[in-house]
Amino acid sequence: MPPLIASDPIIGAKFSRAAKHAIELKDSIAKWVDEETELVIDQSGDLKTASLRLIVSSPPRLPEWSVILGDTVHNLRSALDVWMYKYICSTYSGELHTEDKDVYFPIFKAGKDFRNWKAKTGIYLSDSMTSALLEAQPYRFDIPLAQNAMWLIHQFDIADKHREPLVMNLAAPSGLSPFKIRTYHPDYTENSIRARVASVSITEGGLMVVLESDYPLHNVELSSGLKLVPYFEFEGGNYQLMHTLREFLPGVQNMIRRVETAGTSST
Repeated sequence: MPPLIASDPIIGAKFSRAAKHAIELKDSIAKWVDEETELVIDQSGDLKTASLRLIVSSPPRLPEWSVILGDTVHNLRSALDVWMYKYICSTYSGELHTEDKDVYFPIFKAGKDFRNWKAKTGIYLSDSMTSALLEAQPYRFDIPLAQNAMWLIHQFDIADKHREPLVMNLAAPSGLSPFKIRTYHPDYTENSIRARVASVSITEGGLMVVLESDYPLHNVELSSGLKLVPYFEFEGGNYQLMHTLREFLPGVQNMIRRVETAGTSST
């Protein structure tokens, strides 16, 4: 049997759709930033303080973006579940005595949950495939759940289907990187400046960065190519939007490849 990850058109279409949604989201946010926002620098009278503010001309399309983000994640989670269903159908010759809703790709944070799934669905799989799926579980990795791509996809998918949209905001790059600074004071060094960075409401704008200097800053400009960073908040964590999505798509594809290879190598 050829690997489903490479041969099944439905699974491939779901990955393609997820990638299309991610690109659509990136382009929509970038268009709004270019057309509806402005970054302004203000300086105090003594030139020792400079502030970077975000001015928002019209509100962002947060509900639309949240739906696109949800569609991206849902297609990835769905690709996992479709793979699991099709794998069982193509490898198990007997009759399935479980409901379709119980045939899904297991993503759990505790061993007891995997064992419960195995009692319902794992009985239709070979021992090697069950072992491969066990090794893929988030709780088997030596990283926090909040950093595990598979666990995040699972949780984001649940949140999108059952709760409020994910909260999105913008941030500027930290430290002095957004600025080009010139001063004529002979004792000035980069250590003469303290930078305070604040998250800012994507709908209202506001203060993003404050620079406080021991000496006058005679000219403060924005670095060329400065990009505002979209991020979203989930269960107390902040996730850079495009960085996270870039991890999700290959992460799911590679996980299925590893599981399928390991689960069929000894059968």
